[in-house]
Amino acid sequence: MARRYTAQETLDYLLHSSENEESREPDDTSDAEEDCTEADPHFEITEEQNSDEDSEEESPEEDPNFLSKNGEILWSLSPSPQTPGRARAEEIIRKTPGPTRYACSRAEDIKSTFELYFPRSIQNILVRMTNLEGRRVFRDQWSDIDWMTMEAFIGLLILAGVFKSHDEATRSLWHGEMGRAIFRANMPLKDFERLSSVVRFDDKSTRAARRETDKLAPIRELWEKWVERLPMMYNPDMNVTVDECLIGFRGRCPFKQYMPSKPAKYGLKIWAACDAKSSYSYNMQVYTGKPPGTQHERNLGKRVVLELIRDLEGHIVTCDNFFTSYGLGTELLQRKVRMIGTVRKNKPELPSALVTKKNRTCFSSLFAFTETHTIVSYCPKKRKNVILMSTAHKDAAISEREDRKPTMILDYNSTKGGVDNLDKIFRFSDQLTLAEIQRKRQKEDHSHPSLLAEANGNATEAQSDMALILSEIKANGSRLEGITNRLEGIAGSVSSLQNLFTALTERIEGIETRLTEAEGRISSAEDSAAVSEGQLANLLTKVEQLQSKVDDLENRGRRKNLRIVGLPEGAEGSGPLASFLHSEMVDLPADSLTLDIERAHRSPSFAPSNTNSAPRSVLVRFLRFTEKEIVLKAALKKARSFGFT
Repeated sequence: MARRYTAQETLDYLLHSSENEESREPDDTSDAEEDCTEADPHFEITEEQNSDEDSEEESPEEDPNFLSKNGEILWSLSPSPQTPGRARAEEIIRKTPGPTRYACSRAEDIKSTFELYFPRSIQNILVRMTNLEGRRVFRDQWSDIDWMTMEAFIGLLILAGVFKSHDEATRSLWHGEMGRAIFRANMPLKDFERLSSVVRFDDKSTRAARRETDKLAPIRELWEKWVERLPMMYNPDMNVTVDECLIGFRGRCPFKQYMPSKPAKYGLKIWAACDAKSSYSYNMQVYTGKPPGTQHERNLGKRVVLELIRDLEGHIVTCDNFFTSYGLGTELLQRKVRMIGTVRKNKPELPSALVTKKNRTCFSSLFAFTETHTIVSYCPKKRKNVILMSTAHKDAAISEREDRKPTMILDYNSTKGGVDNLDKIFRFSDQLTLAEIQRKRQKEDHSHPSLLAEANGNATEAQSDMALILSEIKANGSRLEGITNRLEGIAGSVSSLQNLFTALTERIEGIETRLTEAEGRISSAEDSAAVSEGQLANLLTKVEQLQSKVDDLENRGRRKNLRIVGLPEGAEGSGPLASFLHSEMVDLPADSLTLDIERAHRSPSFAPSNTNSAPRSVLVRFLRFTEKEIVLKAALKKARSFGFT
């Protein structure tokens, strides 16, 4: 009776393998390299019923070809023979990877590099729409801003991010002692808060109509213009990653997404195509959900990939199982782009033999091929397998590592993190980008003359040429007299232009001289103001000291004063009030000093017109403080003798 071979033995035989794969248990220690077999949020796998491990079933002889689930694709166990020759069209990159010539020729410093991504068209949108909203909100109290003010506003926002002031109160940044001086120097806090409340990117009066068909209407125009700039500055390397990223945001937004696998969990979902090596974002799309009034979109992943890489040729796109499909790979090959990515097991283009996990040993791989596609089913552990599809691999290459991972999986693991690293690029400034651009610039020092000097030189050269042509024309005779007159007029015009350029040059030099003088005066005024501020602070300190001394002297002067309440009006008679008080003073101790009264008077100075009114108080000033104390003690003693407490 003929021996029946298992599917694995049949595969080894077809691939001319002399050794059979032995069943091995998975290693307990985790691999340091990130594995594509980790849980993916897009995987939707229905668990199949597992057969008993102890049972062994005999499988029938396997056909060398596999038919897909939908019966439309025939997969082969053997790769198509590859004939050596010229590289295929999808393997040739037309654009040199790295910064483009456009970026290298214009990026000279940080400001010029920033303006490459925020050109005049975007600047005009920001300034125009912000002024429009400011006039609508503040009416006559609003003064139109220009790009310099908006640039200062954006710079302060970036600087707040550099200082990691996300959770810091805005007023604390402008605080005189605890804040930062650069914020106060650029813009007052009131202007910053006012500008923050009205900064806009579109016309709010027409937003409602546009929002009915576009949820991104408030920023659509500016977003599209900014995304158009991304491919102009940088050409990606061979490997490009397409994936989703989440910009953390918990405010009000109709297309805010919840993604528990992301660190931010809540935010705006963006489809991005990034260079797998540098994580530079080549193209981006904001996911706004299902358009209003439409059904659920089919083949969303395919549409996103084709739109994000529409201008690329010769690259390899790495994507996860949300995007990967047989149809996507075919469409990309027509555009001269290859693909590699994980595949969901419910895809109809897969053969059932590669999806099943029965009788599969650990670290075993099962390949299937068509003329354009290659798929591999790899088992990292028992009863678990992961499936990848590629149009960039044409063989069944397996690494020499202990886990015997296919080369296809290793290539996927090394290129799948381009978009995942994009969040790190957002948080940390990449200082090497500008240096890389500057290294690519030409080392020659090109001297660019000024426009006026260049125009002056051209005018001089043109005048000499005209004089030469004029002499040649005169030699030809009187028939060319009319042409000669016209050329003389041109020469005169050129001479007038030269004189005009000379006058403009002198005028500009005079303006530069006055600007230099004005800068010197402003600098002197600022220095004088700084000195005046120091002197003013010293004077304020001295005023405070003198004020405290005056208060102390006033308090000491009032220690000898005594107020007498209830003395009837006119009791003192016609004589001085001080003499009356001296004679009628309460009984004093025999050994007490003689009382010396400096002055005594009633307050207020005018007597009340009504005789039934309470008598005015009497203010007495003694010569010594001890005399006032003796009088107070004697009065208190006499009051107690009458029963008062």
